[in-house]
Amino acid sequence: MIPASSSSSAIFAAIAAGDTAALQRLVRTADAQHVNAITSINKSVQVVYTPLIRAAEAGDVDAVAILLAHPDINVNRPPGVPP
Repeated sequence: MIPASSSSSAIFAAIAAGDTAALQRLVRTADAQHVNAITSINKSVQVVYTPLIRAAEAGDVDAVAILLAHPDINVNRPPGVPP
């Protein structure tokens, strides 16, 4: 699993704020590691999120579209994460 860094944390923050302009700027310069980063909200039961999962769960169609436009976005379950 790739943990969230400060760059990917900014991506998560932009999604949480619904700030699609900031998200677009961040994703434009992000590499695969940042757009596919994982954050954990409950380590005891291993609930993890990628930026794409967070945007989809929030129902933010614009954020999902921005993330899906990135050439390195991984739409599959992150490695090591149980189904």
